[in-house]
Amino acid sequence: MIFAEQQIYILGGERKPGLRSVRSWTGELSHDRIKWSELPPVASPEGVSGAYASVIDGNIFLAGGAYFPGAAEKYSNGEYWSHKGLDKAYSKEIYQLIKNDWKKVGSLPEGLYSLYFSGLWCKPALAGGDAHSGGGEKRW
Repeated sequence: MIFAEQQIYILGGERKPGLRSVRSWTGELSHDRIKWSELPPVASPEGVSGAYASVIDGNIFLAGGAYFPGAAEKYSNGEYWSHKGLDKAYSKEIYQLIKNDWKKVGSLPEGLYSLYFSGLWCKPALAGGDAHSGGGEKRW
């Protein structure tokens, strides 16, 4: 979840253990309520959890995240422990919200989740994160 001006953005996440979401929303803040609108899916087809979102120079970005390839299909077929037997994958993708649509605009050096992603002099700055290889000690 991130905030940009008078908007809240909720991007992806985990529906239940092992099952990620591709859904994303924006909420417009007013004096006493939030008006929600659904955005196009992000990080399709599996979604991501532990991705990091940031506002850099007024632009919305989503980077990295973890998911279980095949979990969404297993869940739709009635397997509710949908990630059982699947290997966790780590996304390298960086998406930007452009004109209410998500566009892949780059890649991380390796797949990461739970990383710090921010702007430094109007450019992306990444630090930390976890990966299958251990991660956590690299900075870009």
